[in-house]
Amino acid sequence: MNALIDAIPSRLRLPQDAAMPEGPTVGFDSTTNLSAPLPAPADVAAREQVTSVKSSFFARTFSGASGEQLAACATVLEAPGTSLKMVDAFVLEAHQGDLLDAKELVHASGYQLQERDGWWDALTGCLGRDCGGVCLSAALACPKVDWASFLVCLAGRCGVCVVKCAACATCNCTWWCKWAAGCCDN
Repeated sequence: MNALIDAIPSRLRLPQDAAMPEGPTVGFDSTTNLSAPLPAPADVAAREQVTSVKSSFFARTFSGASGEQLAACATVLEAPGTSLKMVDAFVLEAHQGDLLDAKELVHASGYQLQERDGWWDALTGCLGRDCGGVCLSAALACPKVDWASFLVCLAGRCGVCVVKCAACATCNCTWWCKWAAGCCDN
């Protein structure tokens, strides 16, 4: 995550020591519990049993001198009490100020970020597919002054559905997370 944060000033066309996060770190998490343990499939070497899955998402806003909006993001999906965990760190960049039309960036090398498709597309696809009109209208109506305000509004209006979709976007469709998070083919 540090290399990702270190690359943000370059993306914002600022001196290396000039990019400061704005406002609070925003985030949410949710835990899904099973009524009975889920054993690993026979073809999986690890013999761990999953009893719950915890999903977390955190974001911190950065702005450039010309008003560019970036959010440094981290997602964590884990089965507490086991070694099973997925962690992803990326930057969301508002394309021409449009937070819904965001580019997703990951650390390449040095102070460089490269574009990828993935989590954001999976999240917004899930919101449209699984959450119906409430989340779609919220995504359009929520203030887009910065990433923190937008994400807090979206979570507030969509409630548990945005948490479920964030978990779905993080899950790589493996046996231990897809039962709780779904599989967004990310």
